[in-house]
Amino acid sequence: MADKSPSERKELAKKSLKHTGKLFFEVAKIWKKNRGEYYLDKIHGEELVREQLSKKQGVLFTGSHIGNWEVALYYLGSRYPFHCMYRPPRQQEMDEVISGGRCQNDTTMVKGDSRGVMHLINALKNGEVAAVLSDQEPGRRAGVFVPFCGKDALTMTIVQRIQQRSDAKLFQVAAIKNDNGLYDMHLVPIEIDAEQAQEQYAKEVNEHLESFIRQYPEQYQWSYKRFKTSSCGGPNPYQK
Repeated sequence: MADKSPSERKELAKKSLKHTGKLFFEVAKIWKKNRGEYYLDKIHGEELVREQLSKKQGVLFTGSHIGNWEVALYYLGSRYPFHCMYRPPRQQEMDEVISGGRCQNDTTMVKGDSRGVMHLINALKNGEVAAVLSDQEPGRRAGVFVPFCGKDALTMTIVQRIQQRSDAKLFQVAAIKNDNGLYDMHLVPIEIDAEQAQEQYAKEVNEHLESFIRQYPEQYQWSYKRFKTSSCGGPNPYQK
């Protein structure tokens, strides 16, 4: 983070890598042994989600690579008819593992293409629940450059398009590890004008994501290559 000294960033990187390393073991237990429920502790904001759904209004969740995204997906699929957009890996075998691990309950995985977008829009129009992870870097023509953690980042516009066409209520979801080694679910409504300019909408979404990252920076996956594409067209900073 730009507001931290080099030594603070180095220490934060160590803590983040340690947290990320533990995720692999947790995810394996969730996917292979169906132990997602074991990791859940307190749920914050669930009544707000159910209130929206009782009005027959869909709920669109977004989030970032913080805490444990797989715990968050498990929670959503275990409580609601749930639809999640994802980017399939290149290896077909891994795609089958990921889809199988995530679809143990009422979860439907859809690819991030035009067909997947329409699937999410229709599900939300039917008053169901969907999710798109917002801190993934999109194709250059599918995003805008706005600040994220102190640096311009290519930010997807698909969340705004889905919200506009479905009239869904936007929430942020995060599964944050607590002192007991379990995860507290945070379901936080994002009050945002879906009809505003793309840059402003993306900027506000990023600000909401940052609010959790700044509270729990050691639980954010800073190793995730968030800034591969630069606004000036420069080289990929992750390539050496």
